Amino acid sequence: MPTDNLKLSDIIRNAKGQKIIIYPPTIDWNLPLIQRPQHLASHLARQGFLYLYCTTNTYDHVKGFEIIEPNLILTDQFNQITNTLSSGWIVFHAAHPYFSLDHLLTWKKRGFKIIYEYLDQIDSKLIPDPAVLRLVLLRHRSITNDLIDLAVVTSVKLVEELNKRIDNHKIIYVPNGVDYDHFQNNQEIKNCPGDLLPIVTQKNRLLAITEHLLNGSIIPCLFQLPFRILSGILSSLAGISTVHFDG
Repeated sequence: MPTDNLKLSDIIRNAKGQKIIIYPPTIDWNLPLIQRPQHLASHLARQGFLYLYCTTNTYDHVKGFEIIEPNLILTDQFNQITNTLSSGWIVFHAAHPYFSLDHLLTWKKRGFKIIYEYLDQIDSKLIPDPAVLRLVLLRHRSITNDLIDLAVVTSVKLVEELNKRIDNHKIIYVPNGVDYDHFQNNQEIKNCPGDLLPIVTQKNRLLAITEHLLNGSIIPCLFQLPFRILSGILSSLAGISTVHFDG
């Protein structure tokens, strides 16, 4: 819902004491596939939080502020927001490619609380650019208990790693998942043979799981079972008759 005249001052005034959550420009809203950040934003907005979802405008084309749904606003004005507000929660992705540790320290000093999303192990598989990887690793290794107010982590292994520096009561274990209903209107799914069981997963997670399984003895047994894989798969699996490819 384009709102050319909507201003940050109006948004703050209309918030009426709502808690504000800010998502820095990381993943655009209008991607072909709805992902974790969009699901999280919609859910929290429906819980009554004011969610300011900032975009890189790679896929989005917003200038100013655009209402997506009640309490959820898409914007390209991240700097204006953080320079104007002096409180709120910033949801920060541990693998963000360009914000430095100094940015986090500045936000914290200004009065913001930091939610640290640690979703994947940080290595060259996740971030192939060496320069970006160095920046992300330096920032991640410099994270302290005083800097982080809440950490959202997707695996037990990552919880154990982060727990060496962050108090346990600040860490929330939230395994990854997807909204299966998002795929229900896909015609290819409707035409999928009835004996194939849909499995929905993100590409990077599927590749990691498949790579692990291919190295273990479980794989011959696994592929005796009918199932369907969505959102990217290894080309090496193309010869398996019970696997249906989609992307």
